[in-house]
Formats: sequence, C-alpha cells, structure tokens
Amino acid sequence: NQFFFGNGSEEADRYGLGIDHRFSGALHGGAEVSRRRLDVPYQSFIVFPPEDRTANVREDSARAYLYWSATERLAASLAYVYDQARNDEGFTPNFVQNVETHQVALQLGYFDPRGPLAVLRPVYGYQRGRFQDTSAPPFPFVSDSDDFTVVDAVLGYRLPKRRGLVSIEVRNLFDSDFNFQDIDPDNPRIYPERVVLLKATLAY
Repeated sequence: NQFFFGNGSEEADRYGLGIDHRFSGALHGGAEVSRRRLDVPYQSFIVFPPEDRTANVREDSARAYLYWSATERLAASLAYVYDQARNDEGFTPNFVQNVETHQVALQLGYFDPRGPLAVLRPVYGYQRGRFQDTSAPPFPFVSDSDDFTVVDAVLGYRLPKRRGLVSIEVRNLFDSDFNFQDIDPDNPRIYPERVVLLKATLAY
C-alpha cells in the first residue's frame, strides 16, 4: 500500500495507524486507517489562456479484517474496506470530483499439503460520487451510485520445497456488469469484466 498512481511533480504526505491482534492460534485480525494529502500541479483549460494551477487532493481509507485458519487445509477471511477521494473543483482526474467506496470481501481457501490450492472470493461493493458527464457540452457534474457483487477464483499449485507457485486467476468470474471508478486505475482492485490471468512465482 505504499505505491500509488500519481502525476509528475506532485507532493504527497501520508499518515496512518494500524493494529494487529492474535485472538487465538487460529484467529487473528486487525484494522488500519490512513489519510493522504496531495498538492498536484495541473493546467487549467477553463480560462484562456490556460494557466498553471495546484490542486489540493485528499484520500482517506480504512480497513478491518479477520483471518481464520479453520484446519490445516481450510482457511477463511473477512475484510471491510472504505475509500474516499476528494478533488478540488476544476481538477477532475478520470472525470471524478469525489468518490466514496465501501467493500466487503469474503475469502475461502483450500490448501492441500501436496500442492494444489483453490480460492473463492466474493466481494460486495457500493460506490457513490460526483462524476463529470463527458457526453455533451458543457460537461456538467452529476451524482451517481451503484452497488455490485463480483466473484474472483484461483486454482493453483505450490511447487515442492517452497520453490514457487503457479496459478490461474479469474477476476469477475461471472462477468458482472456495473459502474465503478477505481481511484488507482493502473492497479485495479475490481475488474468490470471477466479477466483470466496465468501467474507464476518462482523462488531461487
């Protein structure tokens, strides 16, 4: 969570607080909150001639989670994530003035000692915000919201002696259709259409 989508020459400060706790040998959890403040240089075209300006941007986030190792082969987790981003009027990256997102994710995993694994992760989300309508001038801002459920799935195999992992991941397994604006579009957390990934991680 230290890598962010950004612009050249921007200045950013981030503050955060987190806590983790082990309730038992099989159950642990935690929570964290953070705030990120940015001064972002940009060029405004709402005046003529265009002029250089600096926008003040604020991003807030919070997360709470529980991890449960039910048996040697079965594990589950539950997480809640909140994100909010506010931009100055006149500065609308990705045509967003402000956006607020809530997500609840349940993850169920099976891990065979011989190597095979399977993970199922349904996610419920709700997002609301103020977005710029780019369909026709004068490109007004409109308020909109949507809720959605997506399911991600993983099938994989852990190589012997911890030498790596090979997996097939399917994001948005059922190809659900919904409206969602990611704060960091270069590193999406929610995929608006089905995506299949073949991944290999090797340790040497």
